[in-house]
Amino acid sequence: MLSNRLQHLLQELYRFSEQQNLVGASKKIEKTISLIEQIAAQSECDDVPYLVPYLVRFLFGRSRKLKVANCLAIHRLLTSVSSEELLKCEVQFASWCMPRMWNTLKPTQIDTLVADELCRSSILGLASFHRNGYVRHEAIRLLTRIHDGSELPYLLIRQNDWVEPISTEAISAIRDRLKEEYLPHFVRNLPLVVHLLELGRHDHVSVVEQIIEMLLQPECREILTGVIQASGRAVRRNVVKLSLNLPGDHRRQIIEQGLTSEDTVLRIWCAREVHSIDSGENLKERLIQIKQDPFMPIRRVGFRLEANEFPESEQEIWTEALLDHNASIRELAQFQLRKLGFLNSAQIYREALNMRPDYVAALAGLGETGDSSDLPTVRLYLDAKIPYHRRTALRAFAKLGGVSVLEELIDRFQDDSPQVVREVKRQLQEYLHMIDGSRLLAIIKQDCRPHVRKNAIELIFEMSKWRSIPWLIRSLDCGDRSTEEQAENFIEAWFSPPRCNKVFTRPSDSEQQAIEQAINKVGSQIDKTLFEQLHDWLES
Repeated sequence: MLSNRLQHLLQELYRFSEQQNLVGASKKIEKTISLIEQIAAQSECDDVPYLVPYLVRFLFGRSRKLKVANCLAIHRLLTSVSSEELLKCEVQFASWCMPRMWNTLKPTQIDTLVADELCRSSILGLASFHRNGYVRHEAIRLLTRIHDGSELPYLLIRQNDWVEPISTEAISAIRDRLKEEYLPHFVRNLPLVVHLLELGRHDHVSVVEQIIEMLLQPECREILTGVIQASGRAVRRNVVKLSLNLPGDHRRQIIEQGLTSEDTVLRIWCAREVHSIDSGENLKERLIQIKQDPFMPIRRVGFRLEANEFPESEQEIWTEALLDHNASIRELAQFQLRKLGFLNSAQIYREALNMRPDYVAALAGLGETGDSSDLPTVRLYLDAKIPYHRRTALRAFAKLGGVSVLEELIDRFQDDSPQVVREVKRQLQEYLHMIDGSRLLAIIKQDCRPHVRKNAIELIFEMSKWRSIPWLIRSLDCGDRSTEEQAENFIEAWFSPPRCNKVFTRPSDSEQQAIEQAINKVGSQIDKTLFEQLHDWLES
């Protein structure tokens, strides 16, 4: 949307330009020029698709001075936008309600719109967005006569024109410009170059590859570095992807820069190719960097590549991977070691914990590979100061102990950390059929911490319908209004779509008795409307 200031200037421009016989012609022109210049000066990049259609009508004025000022304003607006924004402008101009003079423009009139040679590329480029194919074709024909790079973005866009003669002429003009001296112009318009790869009307891959090949020449190393480091995501990814598919000395530069890029996609692509530029000790040094990458898929590539390139050290490599902080890599390492005949990964985790008691990855790994004899060790970490350590210990504790530690897990519900409580809830979900609702109800009534109550009542709700309803009813009298409202919502959810359409069973005699006892217990505390509705639900 245009700013209030720009909207006011546009309104004033049109109001003033429509006035007749109120001021002299020269004063009117001067005022109009002043308003146009203010609009161009105060505009932002996002305003250009909206402003240019407003200014087009002044290209057809009688005053040469006004036409020059308007050409300069349009030129300033179009050259201020990026290549990506220029694509948006094309769409906007095609759908915008243009003045009649513009819509009826003839090919022979295009050149007359250029009131200042400085603006030639911009005005012809604007005409290349015209709805009329003959106008676009003539605009492209005139643009091909310009060779200073200003015409390039419009030629790149028109390569995919739906009118065959237009696209053919634009493609031919681009091929004529595939020269080293034109490379800086192509680099400035790389977003439009790589955008061609997304288009299906014509095959533009060969043109894009030729531009990339020019960019990969040894004398263009600095330009290539700038493209990889400073370009937008689509540009740098396409440049790197195409470059890696081409043979040559440039691959080392691409891979070295890609491995240090902030773009995780570039890092993983280059990590997969690192063995093509290094070997032996140099490759090992490079793999150390890859295995320390914060992105798990890249570390996984590093371990796999090292195991493939150095099979004599495969067991040591996967033993190192056992202690990665990501569960997927630990699981992969455990699988690979089993294939090698090493079946005691748990012992490595035990030894690592003995050496470094705060080694959380070893604690998690012990939970994945240990047995019930490791429960005393894991139990020591349930009271760790750091919540993340407690969460890790809880996962390990639940996996190693199973049903035997169910009561201890319920006791761990009352923790100061919401993350830890959510982890307890997650571990208990597997044993909902074995949990006594009275334990959870006691937690709800005794613990004043909101996150504890919230997770406890959610766990009650996740029981089967007729087991959960008595405890939800009893929760209506827990002394905390927020929890009571949550219990009301959960009761209603059981008797409302979609849940009521999924559970067709009736409560057993014991379940019906439990519900009646719950209602009798808290009946006087239940809202009268809810009490009546509850009876209706149970009788339906």
